[in-house]
Amino acid sequence: MSVLGVRESGVAERIVVSEAASGAPGGTPRRMNALTNWKFWLGIAISVVFLYLALRGQPLRQTWEAMKRAQYLWLVPAVMAFFVRVGFAAWRWHVLLRTTKNVPVSRIWPINMIGFMANNVLPLRAGEALRIYQLGAQEKISRSGILATLFVERIFDGLTLLSLIVISTLFIPVNNQVHALTITTALIFFGALAVFCLVAFSGAWRQRLLTPVLARLPGGLSVRMSRRFDEFVVGLGSLRRGSDLSMVVATSFASWLAELGTYLFVAQAFHLNLGIAGAMLTMGVANVFTLIPSSPGYVGPFEAGTVLVLQEILKIPSDITVAYALVIHATLYLPVTIAGAVYWFRHHLTMNTVSQAQGTTAD
Repeated sequence: MSVLGVRESGVAERIVVSEAASGAPGGTPRRMNALTNWKFWLGIAISVVFLYLALRGQPLRQTWEAMKRAQYLWLVPAVMAFFVRVGFAAWRWHVLLRTTKNVPVSRIWPINMIGFMANNVLPLRAGEALRIYQLGAQEKISRSGILATLFVERIFDGLTLLSLIVISTLFIPVNNQVHALTITTALIFFGALAVFCLVAFSGAWRQRLLTPVLARLPGGLSVRMSRRFDEFVVGLGSLRRGSDLSMVVATSFASWLAELGTYLFVAQAFHLNLGIAGAMLTMGVANVFTLIPSSPGYVGPFEAGTVLVLQEILKIPSDITVAYALVIHATLYLPVTIAGAVYWFRHHLTMNTVSQAQGTTAD
């Protein structure tokens, strides 16, 4: 559902540095207590603020009546469309991983589901760290390389959503807020793409830049850091292979267009004629709003983004606006969380696994 995960959870720093510092399997993970982490409480506070902004002045009694009148049978195809979206996301990750290891989609799917679930219920976007940790343990591949694929994944999620927002604005006039959001999103994700392409194609000059830096480190740590960075660059291999890059673009669009179906089906439950362009704009803005650090499940920013488009741009009545925002969020949240929990128990995971994932050490 969200385009973010890797940056906020701090996965990058922990994996590259702690892997290099440990250098041996079985290193002791650094346990993280979310309740004492200021980022967790900041996320909760931000969620409360955005939820207040989304619901302030809204006719909550009429919203409840609109929710009671909704035809929830439409949620069946809506949920099915979202699971198709998850399937395309798993296929894309399979493509991204090919330069590291050819992992079948059937083995990626459960880990993706667990990641969705963890992001929805655990703080600090723990699902991304858990995906890296679990895939690395399951497939015996470098977590630094896996981390690189997650960065590419997020970049193409952002660029795809940006494309859909721009397409929708060809048919729907938008306000200054959405214009500013579009420009900011473009700067973030095109900038990130440029940086990672530069790293992916760095070649010999990368070694010339790194050598004097690594020379200042103790011998063993220098070797391990160099190896981890090389593994990270291997994980960016899809950016260097035209066929893989084309497939990443195709599966990114397929994934988000499948989720677009979820937005359209839920709109039918409220007899709401969003239209394809309206659904694109709503989905794009709502998901880009989740760039803002918040509580598990992106509560608050998601509702605020949805209400912004429906109420201020599409001029939909406020009772239906809020009802739709709450129901679409629940549709995107509950089924995948339940399915992810099933895979969680099938894989015999525990909260200790999350602690190990968030304090990731060596491969």
